[in-house]
Amino acid sequence: MATEQRSERLAELLMQDVQQIIARSERDGTNPDEALEEAVKCVVLNGFTEGHAMAEEETECAEGEKNRPDRPAEESKRQRRDES
Repeated sequence: MATEQRSERLAELLMQDVQQIIARSERDGTNPDEALEEAVKCVVLNGFTEGHAMAEEETECAEGEKNRPDRPAEESKRQRRDES
């Protein structure tokens, strides 16, 4: 799943939580501040966790590609002037 899609999903989940919290606070006559703060913290933490997991997956894939035995060793991108 692309980063943008994950961000959209987390934003949608937060909006759903906010709507539920607001509805519950209106129904119960309570202050929604603490519940809203907790919902935002949860979404932010999930975003960091998912981002970290994505970065690890990308690193593992890159390392796996680099270490494949059927791939030649990487050559220098620039040729030195004295080698021309």
